[in-house]
Order: sequence, then C-alpha cells, then structure tokens
Amino acid sequence: MEKIADLLTKFMISESSSENLDYEVCKFGLLMAIEVAINTVIALCISFLLGMFRYGILFLIFFSLLRAFAGGVHLERFWSCTVLSGMVLSMVLIIAKYAVIPSVFSFALCVVMGILIFIVGPIDDKNRRISSDERCIFYRRLVYVLLFLVFTSALGVILDANRLAFIVCLTMGVFHIVQIIGKNKNMKLLEQ
Repeated sequence: MEKIADLLTKFMISESSSENLDYEVCKFGLLMAIEVAINTVIALCISFLLGMFRYGILFLIFFSLLRAFAGGVHLERFWSCTVLSGMVLSMVLIIAKYAVIPSVFSFALCVVMGILIFIVGPIDDKNRRISSDERCIFYRRLVYVLLFLVFTSALGVILDANRLAFIVCLTMGVFHIVQIIGKNKNMKLLEQ
C-alpha cells in the first residue's frame, strides 16, 4: 500500500502546477484514503454477505462518530486493524441478527454506555496527543454524539424497531471496550 501511495504521490506532484505540495503530507493523505477505502469496501462486503447491509452502514456511522471524538485503541499495522475490524463488525452483525433484545433494554444499556463512554472521555494516543483545549472541544462534541445515539435508540423504542436500538447498544458497548483498551495501552506507553 505504501508503494501505491508513493506512486500516486509522485504522479500527483509531477502533474500539479502548485509548488506548495509537500511530498510527505500528500503521501500520508493518500495512504490514509487508500486504507479507509479498503476497510470500507471490506466492511460493506461483510455487511452484505451477512444480509445486514443497512445495519452494517449504521454501525460504521455510529462507530466512526464515537471514534472521531473519543479515540480508542490504535494498532500498529494496517492489516491487523483491518482483520480485527472485520471480526468485530462480523460479530456485532451476527449478534444483532440472531439475538435481538427488547428495545427498552437496548435503550437502557445505551444510556449506561453513554455515561461510561463520557466518563472515560477522549483518549490520547502516542501518535496524536490531545491538548487541554482540544480535550474540551472533543468532550463537547462527544456529548452531542452520545445524545444523538441515545436519541436514535429512543427512536428504536418509539418505532418498535428492536434491531435499530440493539445495533446502537452493541456499537456503544463495543466502542467502550475499544476505548478502555486504548486508554490502558496508552497509559502503559506513557509509563515507559
């Protein structure tokens, strides 16, 4: 993947009329775009194969919103992340497909998970330190995301859409686990 990003970056810079393009910045951006595209295609394929395409998309949206403002664990290698993400998505969708619980219970668990996610808060990473100003901004945005997710779960209760409420609940539960693992991993790295 690095070679593809390298080739695309060289091509982009050679074809660009701007001299302000930074090779490393362009290469990093392209590498991230390629990785996101690959993971998205894999996630959509898994969702489709499990017959849970809509719920797979919802999981990706909900999880991405949480991840953007609360962080979590970051693996060292792209393929490790891809395999783990695929396994987690598959597990969540299989559970949501075969073990739906009443939406009222899902809603109650969403409220509890929301509180726990908020308490743990945004996670620092060795590659992305969070300043105190950023932490305040991330907390505020995290509150909006959590309120949106709890509202979505409540909508599942109102519409008697058990699976919708359950996918929100599962997403928040999985995210909280990822958040705790990330916090513990980063605390160990900071101690070294």
